[in-house]
Amino acid sequence: MSRKNRMKDINIPPLAGVKPQAITMTGNQGLFFSSDGAARDFNSVLHEVQEYISGKYATLITDGGTEEVKAQIKRYITKYVQDYRIAVSGMSQKQMVDALYTEMAEFSFLTKYIFGAGIEEIDVNAWNDIEVQYSSGVTKKLDEHFDSCEW
Repeated sequence: MSRKNRMKDINIPPLAGVKPQAITMTGNQGLFFSSDGAARDFNSVLHEVQEYISGKYATLITDGGTEEVKAQIKRYITKYVQDYRIAVSGMSQKQMVDALYTEMAEFSFLTKYIFGAGIEEIDVNAWNDIEVQYSSGVTKKLDEHFDSCEW
């Protein structure tokens, strides 16, 4: 009997109570990325990933902010997060990688205000007291703040 014919004779019944699910090529990160079940807080993940990336790829970070360098750093962060099955509660893997990159290589949460349109001034009065002045004259106190006064 040929290999082809033997394959036809195999009949695997579905598991009882398990519904078949379609797998699509988009949004398939769950196939390869699933956390170990213990979601961690962002600050501990940041500290761990930052220590790893800065120790292993410090020259890449200091080389400049080209799109190619940015993409490469994000790939290294993604690989580390996947290899160690790291998850942060309330964040997808992409959101976590983007946030980690912003914290490590940009200006934290201030990045969107620094490069935002219509921003006149950013006042950092304290680690937990930050105001944005818009070119329209409106001043807004941010809910976002640094995690502590320590640098």
